[in-house]
Amino acid sequence: MKIIQVNEKIKIENYPYGRKTTTCYKWYEYKDGKGYRTCYQTVNPTTNKLNAPKKSAYSIDSVSCQILDLEKEIIVLNYQVNNEKQINLQCDLYKKVQEKEKELEKLKNELNK
Repeated sequence: MKIIQVNEKIKIENYPYGRKTTTCYKWYEYKDGKGYRTCYQTVNPTTNKLNAPKKSAYSIDSVSCQILDLEKEIIVLNYQVNNEKQINLQCDLYKKVQEKEKELEKLKNELNK
C-alpha cells in the first residue's frame, strides 16, 4: 500500500489516454493562504514527452488523501485540515493502523496453525 503525502509523486502505469495507455503522475500541492490541490501529469504515448500538469482549484479546508494499494485500486479519504503537517500526520496515522492490522492478521494465522 502506498499513501500519497503532500508533494510526493506517485507513478501510475497503464493510465488510459484515449485509445492508448500511458504513464500518469499524481501528487498534492499545498500553498499557505490558499490550501491544497490535486495535480496530475501524463506522458504523451506518441512522443514520450510529459504533457503540461493539470491542477485542480485550491481548497483551503479539506483535501482528498488518495491511497494506492498493491492491486492499483485507489481509495479516497477526505480530511479537514489546516496545513501540510496535519495531512502528513493523518497519512502516517493511517499507515500505522494498516501495519497493526497486518500484525494482527499474522498473529491470527499463527494461532490457527
